[in-house]
Amino acid sequence: MPTATQALVQQVEDSQRLYYRGFARQDPVAMALAAELRAEALGTWEPEGNIEGGLPTPSEMLDAANRAARGDSAMQAVVQRIGERRRRGNINGPLVKHASVSADEPLKISATFDNSLPAIVYVEGVPRRLFYIRVAAESGQTVCQDDSPLPRKLCRFQPAETGRYVLEVTTEDADAAELLIITN
Repeated sequence: MPTATQALVQQVEDSQRLYYRGFARQDPVAMALAAELRAEALGTWEPEGNIEGGLPTPSEMLDAANRAARGDSAMQAVVQRIGERRRRGNINGPLVKHASVSADEPLKISATFDNSLPAIVYVEGVPRRLFYIRVAAESGQTVCQDDSPLPRKLCRFQPAETGRYVLEVTTEDADAAELLIITN
């Protein structure tokens, strides 16, 4: 059984083979699926530090799929559908993060949400460790918060505008609390 790292490497290699095979045949579905596989493996559609003209980013792969689909409405619809799956509220794709928070070190994470889709922020902590979440617009205005005593917090909101939002997690516990954070 492959390790998690081996599985990710295999997924990146599979996406590369699928993309180049699709590119050679101008198969938009193969290129779009390769983009989705690559983004899933990398955890983002826009990896940092990518060199222009180097390996294509998942977004560039999807752009190539869109170009190959021009003139074929069925193929355009399929590629568009695959592209829409990447945008589940958080423009850069779902965020899944393990982190810790303590009274000395509150946690702040920024995410860009699309105002055409509802946003969901889920945070799960260890039972009997109190923590609180607050989501604020770039202006600092609170758009959602959960200060319930439960070990699971959930914020659902409709962003007023597309833009950056800050998720802040705080606790009064001196000891660090481990968290799992997921956005759509």
